[in-house]
Amino acid sequence: MRAGVLQIQNNIYEFDPKKIGETSFSHKSNDLGNSEKVNVSFKEVLNNKIFQDNTINFSDKASKNLHEINGSLTTDQMNRLELGLGKLKEKGVSSGVLLMDSTAFVLNVKNQTVMTTIGQNRIQENVFSNFDAFAVV
Repeated sequence: MRAGVLQIQNNIYEFDPKKIGETSFSHKSNDLGNSEKVNVSFKEVLNNKIFQDNTINFSDKASKNLHEINGSLTTDQMNRLELGLGKLKEKGVSSGVLLMDSTAFVLNVKNQTVMTTIGQNRIQENVFSNFDAFAVV
């Protein structure tokens, strides 16, 4: 019982009314006794988590269509797709369409997967349905 009281007392921090709305996280190193306190806002932590891993996977159908349309993507194009994916994730979108250089990419945002790609000649013929958002990258 006494150990629990001591543990609670060690977790109490001084209240500073000037810092209401700010959040700080402490990052502890592996060495016991050494801890480094870093002030990071909640928005920064959230953005880092959202944009941390935007690696895009391609379904077999999307890969096949992409190679028929324009071969493989350049590094710049992949970066633009990943940036677009991050923006869709930030908005809480579950499925969306990214338009890049006259090619449409239909995405399952939650799985970070391009489900299909559609070239410029077929974009005008198609109706896009059942998606939450559209973005141009």
